[in-house]
Amino acid sequence: FYFAAVENFNERSELLDKMGAKYGVKFSEEEKVAFFKTPAIGVPMNQLKGFLDLSDEDRKAYKSKTGIPMDSTNTQLTEWVKQSLAVNKSNTNIIVSAGAGSGKTTVLKTRVERLLTEGVNIDELIILTFTNAAAAEMKDRIRKVIKKNKNIAHMEEFVDSAYITTFDSFAQSMVKKYANVLN
Repeated sequence: FYFAAVENFNERSELLDKMGAKYGVKFSEEEKVAFFKTPAIGVPMNQLKGFLDLSDEDRKAYKSKTGIPMDSTNTQLTEWVKQSLAVNKSNTNIIVSAGAGSGKTTVLKTRVERLLTEGVNIDELIILTFTNAAAAEMKDRIRKVIKKNKNIAHMEEFVDSAYITTFDSFAQSMVKKYANVLN
């Protein structure tokens, strides 16, 4: 898992503490520093302390045989993504890239709900997927979230016109919109 959206030490420490609390693991300050220096991990939680205790060079060279679990019974990858988004306070763009069934849609839906609750309008977001089916599913889930939350329910009417679409469709709409500039 790559921590591009969680760049400062306090946010990274908070992320590690949240994951540790969820999985019953306590991390030392030295391990938090090692975690901050590590741009990506690929080990399950039960191996993370050992991974962080390695030297900087050994961590860079480490090749996990298992990776982070992301199946239906052990959703650690989904938890990493959710907790990363929860501590990301820097208003940066994010890319959620993971395998099928790992919880990407749930993570994005949760992030969208948080942003809308914080005052961002649905038409200020760009949510792109690879397939029309995934875009339709995302719109449906976001619509349901908006309906359930009375603080943002007024945004439901704007879901269909929001940029919740495929990469191809978005690119095509930009070309059409700016055709005069592009020649």
